[in-house]
Amino acid sequence: MTTSDGDRGDRSRPSHHRKVEKRDMTGLTPEEQELIETYGPLYRFAPFKRGDTIKYRVPGFDGIYIGEVLWTCAPGELAGHQLPLRYVVHCEQRGFVDVVFTVDIIRDEPT
Repeated sequence: MTTSDGDRGDRSRPSHHRKVEKRDMTGLTPEEQELIETYGPLYRFAPFKRGDTIKYRVPGFDGIYIGEVLWTCAPGELAGHQLPLRYVVHCEQRGFVDVVFTVDIIRDEPT
């Protein structure tokens, strides 16, 4: 459809030039749906958000790890245990996902 000023809007661009994230009726992408099913509801009020890079320790392992936050898990109950806020993090060094509690996050001190 062409407007009076000749603009055909987004339809003038071939569909392969538009970036479209498929979402269902809830407004979630398939990836978000899978993360909710696996880790529970997203906690939107966490200090770190999806895509943030954090440094952290893994209890029982030496070293400091760096990874990208994939999901923030809301505090809640799992198998009869109360769990605090936790992050699902893709560890760059180890190549897989860690569940990181806020107590294990290393915050750089301002100088």
